[in-house]
Amino acid sequence: MLNIQGPGQAARLKDYLREAGFTADGLRNRIQTDVLAGRNLENLPLLLHRTREPDALNLLTRWFVIGEPVLQKLAQQVIPSDILQLLADCGLLHSADGNVSCPVMFAPFENYWVTTDTYSRLSKSVGEDDVLMVNTTTLILLNLAIRTPCRSLLDLGTGCGVVAMVAAQFGEHVTGTDLTPRAGNFARFNAWLNEVPNVEIVTGDLFQPVAERRFERILTNPPYYVTPSSRRIFAENPMELDGFCRNLVKQAPAHLEEGGFLQMLCEWPEIEGQPWEERLAEWFQGTGCDAIVWEGATYDPIPYVQARLPIATASTGKEADCQRFDEWVEYYRSRKVKALHAGFLTMRRRPGQNWVHFERVVADVTKPSGQAILERFAVRDQPLSEEELLKSRPQVTEGTQLRQVMEFHDRQWRLSPKVHMVQTSGLQLMHDLTPDVAEFVSRMDGKAPLGELVGTVARDAPVPREKVQAECISLVKRLIDRGFVRVLS
Repeated sequence: MLNIQGPGQAARLKDYLREAGFTADGLRNRIQTDVLAGRNLENLPLLLHRTREPDALNLLTRWFVIGEPVLQKLAQQVIPSDILQLLADCGLLHSADGNVSCPVMFAPFENYWVTTDTYSRLSKSVGEDDVLMVNTTTLILLNLAIRTPCRSLLDLGTGCGVVAMVAAQFGEHVTGTDLTPRAGNFARFNAWLNEVPNVEIVTGDLFQPVAERRFERILTNPPYYVTPSSRRIFAENPMELDGFCRNLVKQAPAHLEEGGFLQMLCEWPEIEGQPWEERLAEWFQGTGCDAIVWEGATYDPIPYVQARLPIATASTGKEADCQRFDEWVEYYRSRKVKALHAGFLTMRRRPGQNWVHFERVVADVTKPSGQAILERFAVRDQPLSEEELLKSRPQVTEGTQLRQVMEFHDRQWRLSPKVHMVQTSGLQLMHDLTPDVAEFVSRMDGKAPLGELVGTVARDAPVPREKVQAECISLVKRLIDRGFVRVLS
């Protein structure tokens, strides 16, 4: 159990951690790797070697990140007694048999310190109330988040509370909910330690703790795995296939203010004989929301099982692993699952005729993309007619690149017949063009009206101007919709 202390104690502890160098940069410089020991302790010898000298940063790293005990006598020699007592009072250190150890992982993340469960606990438990550390999906959700100021924000399934704490930078009041009281304890402690006063943590199932409330934003990284089991509640859910994510989409609008956004990571199956876009379109029917769904990865069922099935504990062994593997494969086969898709969605509550748009994302979301997402909604709110578009001056957006490569084939270099139009910021989308079309796009500098650019192309084209104009307008609309081009009046 983690324990919140009295006034001033959080600041006191953080001051010491900074002084000792136990920060994101300090830790990275000391251990010289972003890969921790992990569940199978592959890096343990390296990490112990890098932290072998008896100084404060090494002791803190061994306790809080590596999960190694330290002799009590050594701890008393290196760490001030008042800090040792404060760490013990917080529940971050336990003493037994002449050793001092930490029952949780306690690691710096950006400008925060975050307590979560250890790799050791995660590898041994069944996942009923595990509190996961900051991971790739956490970073993706934070990078996707629309970060314009808002009055109220809900972090649904807050876990350790890190998304809620980051969201408190742009949310006037942030509420984090989680199913398990244990996660609530971690999240409250983290909010206290990091002195984030505008975060409240409540416990309950889905929207139940905030049943009568509405929010401007909802962020969620739910248990979206499409699996036949629900042992790890942070990843797996008890509903059939993608029923849990569908249920969230159906329930969320009742808790969104007009103009409010839900942003969610999700996975879904593609069933034989049905396009996946058709399956997902049903999620949004009757919600009163516009939505953009980005599909980022596709898996065949068997590789998906390999990626998602947790390895059994040593006490159960390989026979249990093989049996469960076969059970999962049969689950997908019996339900005619052709493929499984991973991605994310943003939906906005809005009166009137709603729309749903599907998009494929080639690159990982490694940079802040919230503003780019917001702009996609703005573009669709004010579509231009063909006449307006021809009068407008198209301009390629800042940071867009045109890439064409040389390929070595049959003992000679040849220019690739494809030109890749690539975004270097935002969602980092890619659009393939032919060299002739790339030449047309390269002229979009915001100076000439589209109609004039079309006329230039039509003069040299072997087809009627009407056909050239229709194709150019279709291309420009697509590039505007995807954020490659904006128009100036």
